[in-house]
Amino acid sequence: MNKITLLFILVFQLGFSQNYTEYVTGSTSDLVVTPDQGICLMGGATEHDEAMRWFLRKANGGDIVVLRASGSDGYNDYFYSELVCF
Repeated sequence: MNKITLLFILVFQLGFSQNYTEYVTGSTSDLVVTPDQGICLMGGATEHDEAMRWFLRKANGGDIVVLRASGSDGYNDYFYSELVCF
């Protein structure tokens, strides 16, 4: 790929990129934990509490990331306060 094509692709992508909003709940201190691998895909309607607890157990007390196409921090309290997994 030549440099002009690469530059065009880069400029094109930057023109359509969107901003994001970050919400943080809980402590911002870094912890040393040993998480296990886990992905939990949800969406569309109601949540499955046991699947979410499984996901939190995989994090082993570490950070989790929730990616949303739109909305707010609606999952933060759900994960942080409503689910009991330890």
